[in-house]
Amino acid sequence: MTFLQASETEALADQQEATVAALELRAARIRESAGSGLDASSIYLPGDGVEIARAELQKLLTDAVGEASGRLIETQEPGSVRDADAPDDGRVELRVTFDVTNDGLLEMLYGLETRLPLLTIERLEARRLDAEADAADEDPTLRVSLVARGHRKLPS
Repeated sequence: MTFLQASETEALADQQEATVAALELRAARIRESAGSGLDASSIYLPGDGVEIARAELQKLLTDAVGEASGRLIETQEPGSVRDADAPDDGRVELRVTFDVTNDGLLEMLYGLETRLPLLTIERLEARRLDAEADAADEDPTLRVSLVARGHRKLPS
């Protein structure tokens, strides 16, 4: 066995040990959470009213943009206006526009999909900000418009 093969084997062994440790930690967390029982209310946006739930959704989305090292442009209600006579079904939607790199967008989407409360992405539009300047850039800056939907728990 050559020195190069030995160092590659050692690196692979270290990587496998780290993977096993991460899996053991994850299994321990699953065992802990299974014993405590899952609170189904955590899938909902907190708040008794639509405005409070929308404010919580706005906070979640602006925090997610910040965690992805993005720059928030605006937040607003989506263009669809509900009929005043329509029954309240608990849906809460918000449009957020921001600038972020491609990697930051992927991290943000992963974070939104893997956290509670449960959110769905209803629409996602992305375009390069400056296509000429970023032509050679591997991680260009994007202007993203995203419509997210959450639900609030309706009183029984």
